[in-house]
Amino acid sequence: MADYSVLLSQDDFLFHFNNLLLAEGRNATYLFYEVENSPGLTGLFKNDLDHAEIKLKSFMESLPPGRHTITCYISWSPCADCSNQLVEFLRREKNITLRIFVSRIYYYYDIENQEGLQSLRDAGMEIKVMHEEEFEHCWKTFVDHQQREFPGWDDLDDNS
Repeated sequence: MADYSVLLSQDDFLFHFNNLLLAEGRNATYLFYEVENSPGLTGLFKNDLDHAEIKLKSFMESLPPGRHTITCYISWSPCADCSNQLVEFLRREKNITLRIFVSRIYYYYDIENQEGLQSLRDAGMEIKVMHEEEFEHCWKTFVDHQQREFPGWDDLDDNS
């Protein structure tokens, strides 16, 4: 499950969420989430034995009955398998609305990953590439920024 008390370090955020075109060495996936109709219900998942999206799915399954809108900010878009599992979940759970903002597209040239992202969109999920506004929101909400302003990086807007 998520650790609600831990914020991501500035260095980890700037390294893993930087939307470089060639993101060598960025093998970890970080996923921030917030449940919009439950103020303060936010968290962070990181891939390890399970992908971050599968941890998110388990979290969503544990929510109390009722309508929930969940917004996620993720360093890599879901792979084909995670996309398919999220689609199956969203088809079963009509009371959950999921929005995902991604920093980078995971193996964008892989046809299965493209089809997985398309199936998420076709299932009614909003999925978009992060822009400066979303990066700054993550910085302020999920990062131990120590009162420091979001520094951005070269080509942030171009790579979005």
